[in-house]
Amino acid sequence: MYKNVIGLIMAGGQSKRMESNIPKSLMKLNNKPIIWYSFKLLDEIGITEQIVSIPKNKDELYIQAINKIRPNIKCVADCVPQKGNAAGLASALPILNIEHDIIIVIHPDSSCLIKPDIIKAAINEYIKNDLLVSFGIKESGLIKAQQAKNNPEFEPETTGISILNKKWLKEKLNLLPIDTKSQEWRIEYLFEIINKESPHKLSLFIIPNQDYININTQSDLKIAELMLKKQ
Repeated sequence: MYKNVIGLIMAGGQSKRMESNIPKSLMKLNNKPIIWYSFKLLDEIGITEQIVSIPKNKDELYIQAINKIRPNIKCVADCVPQKGNAAGLASALPILNIEHDIIIVIHPDSSCLIKPDIIKAAINEYIKNDLLVSFGIKESGLIKAQQAKNNPEFEPETTGISILNKKWLKEKLNLLPIDTKSQEWRIEYLFEIINKESPHKLSLFIIPNQDYININTQSDLKIAELMLKKQ
């Protein structure tokens, strides 16, 4: 059990490409809401403190639906003007308990296949080496990720799972740029900041191809169902 680690589940996906009015995190994957797999993953890792980040425009029914899946879970709505996953992170930071030094960020639509042992090993390495940032990288993107570590201007393909130092994050979050195309504030841009100033405090951990899919469409959802059945 990791007493100083809190799990932050980013449940802000709008499911526009899913062609559904149901929020992506509540859509069914093998008869379970996608977010259920995030709760299960954190439970199996041994992270008992968990919080869910939701968009500012979500109503009480959305919160009630999440609480049916995980009773009494704390939900935090975005309260900053920016949009993007970093907005959820910034909104959650002020309410995190002082004893939580480490935040593990999980996106439900990209973590439903990941095995807990992979994340446990990453957290253990993070703690042992006193790291500040650790990003999950899919196996097929390893070469690009290695190039990124050697070139501060190069951005790797992340998997939506990251391990972050809370104190460092509070100092650096406002330095994140806004993406010029999407106008989003992205957690992934922390890679460039840490890689420039303290590369020895940055690590990457590999997610095997068979344990990773990013669910953006109905087709992705069907593929994820097949992949889950093979596990």
